Amino acid sequence: MVDANCVPLQTLNLPQLNSLGARQQIARFLHQDVPSLLTFQGSIVLIVESGSQFSVVALVLDQGLITAVPVIRSKAPGIN
Repeated sequence: MVDANCVPLQTLNLPQLNSLGARQQIARFLHQDVPSLLTFQGSIVLIVESGSQFSVVALVLDQGLITAVPVIRSKAPGIN
């Protein structure tokens, strides 16, 4: 996770994502796994294990409205 200024904040290792096999899916809001991040502002960097692939859809829930937000294939400086 990086803050709004691209400063690395925290690394999350969520077991329910790491065991996800081929042709499986999961739908979660970030705050469902880390409640303290309910008001998080910044970016999430997803890193895949070598040779693996995945797809991402990013959603924002605000005042009862769900909006899809862009996902880019890039990462903040300082993220390995």
